[in-house]
Amino acid sequence: MKQLLITILAAALLVVCFAAFPVIRYMLSFYTYEIKELIIPSKPSIEELVGMSIYRASEIGNTEAVKKYINAGTDLNKKQSGMTPLHYAALYRHKEIMDLLVVNGANVNAKDKYGSTPLDRCKSKVDLSNFLRKHGGKTSEELKAEVISK
Repeated sequence: MKQLLITILAAALLVVCFAAFPVIRYMLSFYTYEIKELIIPSKPSIEELVGMSIYRASEIGNTEAVKKYINAGTDLNKKQSGMTPLHYAALYRHKEIMDLLVVNGANVNAKDKYGSTPLDRCKSKVDLSNFLRKHGGKTSEELKAEVISK
């Protein structure tokens, strides 16, 4: 904290001197970006603000964190370790998270790195399976059968 205060005071002093002394103005021109970053720090990422990834939030059932990601415009179909947030929510049986993701545009038939859909991940849980089917969810086998029949 002390170091930060000293740095800010030094930066402020340099800014004041900037106008008064052309030599200092010339020297500071090489460090404008660094000084700006000290005075006005860059905006933290959504992950830094929430404290976990959307994948982890979906895995542990952290509804508030998932809502923050959705409000920030996070791509709900992006994969981490081959799975979307919906795959994680389905695998760990978090219906409220699944509902949030689906209502906000998550692909119910996205395939993970093994070719499984979210429905494949929770098909033994009837209420979750029915929920995904209601929103057009299919198993990977059903999707394969559709391709073959066409």
